[in-house]
Amino acid sequence: MPHSNNKKILMIIGLFYPFVGGAERECQKLSKKLQEQGYSVSVLTQYRDALPAYEVIDDIPVYRKIRGWHLYEITYMISVLIFLFRHRKHFDVLCCFGLYLFTAPAILFGRVTGKKVFFRLEGAGEIGDFGSISQLTLRNFILRCAQWADGIIAISKIKSL
Repeated sequence: MPHSNNKKILMIIGLFYPFVGGAERECQKLSKKLQEQGYSVSVLTQYRDALPAYEVIDDIPVYRKIRGWHLYEITYMISVLIFLFRHRKHFDVLCCFGLYLFTAPAILFGRVTGKKVFFRLEGAGEIGDFGSISQLTLRNFILRCAQWADGIIAISKIKSL
C-alpha cells in the first residue's frame, strides 16, 4: 500500500503519449512508479494539433501547453515560464526529460522560486541531448543554465567487475 506523500512533481518532456519513444516510455513509467509511492505527478509537454491541451493518461494529468511561434526558441521558453508561474502552487519539484529548450526556463524558475529542478540526459551522440542542442541558437544559454540544476540524472550501464 503506497504511503501518503504531499510532494508534487512536474515532469517536463518535449513529446508524450501518443508519441512513443524511449524518453516518453521512461517518463510514463517513472510517473506511474512515483504515483504508486504516493507522489502527485503531472506532465508538461508540447502542444500538438489534434491532441487535447489537457487530458489524463493512465491516471497522469498531461498538459500540452508548450508552444513556440515567431522567434521559435525564445517563445518556446517563454511559454514554459508562463505555465510554470501560473501553476507554481501545483508542484514542488521539476524533472526535465532531456536537455532542451524547456530545461533552461525550468532551472531559472527553480532558482527564483526555490523549487528543486533535475534534468535527465536522454541519449548520447548526434541524436542525443548534446547533439540536439548543438543545432539551437540558444545552446550556450541552455548549457549555462544546466549547470545550476539541483541534480542531473544520467543513464548508464553498470559494469560488473
